Amino acid sequence: MPALLDPKNPAKNMIWTTDPRVELPILMTKEGPGSYAPITVMQLWEKTLAEYGDRGAVNDKINGKWRTYTYKQYYDLVVKFALGLVRLGISERSAVSILGYNCSEWFIDFNGAIFANCVAVGHYLTNGHEAVKYVIEHSDSEIFVAENQEMLDRVLTVWGTIPKLK
Repeated sequence: MPALLDPKNPAKNMIWTTDPRVELPILMTKEGPGSYAPITVMQLWEKTLAEYGDRGAVNDKINGKWRTYTYKQYYDLVVKFALGLVRLGISERSAVSILGYNCSEWFIDFNGAIFANCVAVGHYLTNGHEAVKYVIEHSDSEIFVAENQEMLDRVLTVWGTIPKLK
């Protein structure tokens, strides 16, 4: 049940919900950080690309060597992942479960889910197969992204019991 500012009128002034399909009003203040005009994730990406497109965005150390993505390269990978989700037929505002270490790919997947109009759901690295199943089911995830075979095995053991998972 959503929290309401006006309990006598449930359709008015809803301030939170657990349903990703419900749009909420943006509450603003007269001054301070709460007074800044809100922007979307897409607008932030556009602004960042215009200002810093060829600068380094993220760095990873892979097999002892540093790898750097510029904001433009990073953005292109995010778009590619989002298009992949759309091509797989994932429903808008459904969840994308992600299990992996703190690395560029995790954030590419996270942002790609947002670009595909989905909700990104992170899993704890310590989650076993039952916890992974619980999070997938309770978030209504349609897709599960794993960093490696060991992490993928956590969902493969329960795959047949999760009907929404593609």
